[in-house]
Amino acid sequence: MSAGTSNEQGSSLRDPNEYGPVPAVRPTIGRIVHYTSYGTPGGEYDSRARAAIVTQVLDLEGATVGLCVMNPTGLFFNDRVLYSEEPRPGFWSWPPRL
Repeated sequence: MSAGTSNEQGSSLRDPNEYGPVPAVRPTIGRIVHYTSYGTPGGEYDSRARAAIVTQVLDLEGATVGLCVMNPTGLFFNDRVLYSEEPRPGFWSWPPRL
């Protein structure tokens, strides 16, 4: 499986058919997004949306980012999170508009 093509800055151009959707709005460092937690295998904790701050944008389309996830018990850093249009465990998405 290829990672796409690279540009001169080293960022990859992703193939959305191979890697999933590209966000309509490109995230930038410092933006607030949602990260959906996995929950626990035994069901003690459910999968939940958590507020996260974008710490790095890893491709030109903005589909892969680094996040600082804010949990009730502390911070969690994940340096490679893929985008999903709908909330899915282990992915980031834009917060819903209310």
